[in-house]
Amino acid sequence: MPKLSLLSRCVLGAAAVAATLAAAGIALAAPASAAGPGLVLSEGSYGRWVATGSGYASGRTDVSDWVMDVTGGGWTLLEHHTGKTTTSPWCSAVTCFLGGTYSDLGSISLAMGPFGLYWVATHPLACGHSYQPITYDAADGYVYGTVLTEPACVPLH
Repeated sequence: MPKLSLLSRCVLGAAAVAATLAAAGIALAAPASAAGPGLVLSEGSYGRWVATGSGYASGRTDVSDWVMDVTGGGWTLLEHHTGKTTTSPWCSAVTCFLGGTYSDLGSISLAMGPFGLYWVATHPLACGHSYQPITYDAADGYVYGTVLTEPACVPLH
């Protein structure tokens, strides 16, 4: 018998378990991502955005994303990236992962300050604004993420 990779053994093992359970009349619960991909926007370091998602088609290399400023019902582009990826299936010695997770970060750049160079968000999230991430790839289509609303601006006295 040919030697199988760890990933092949995991996939074949999962299929065998599913077939055995099905033969016994036991249905496996669908994963949480069965309804389609989920996408969440949050704030990361340097005041930049972080988009994370799960339930995407695995192993994609053609994902595009947009982060839109949706404040007051508007629809203004904050930042756009192309050629992003989703994770592929893989196995460790203990368990296998189906892949299909997605993540991206807003761009950062160096700025000169009074004490030297430091990192800043190229397109920082502004106080009092709301943002929504969107991704697109040929397998999943358009996925609209949750809206992130930044805290209101604090007046300077």
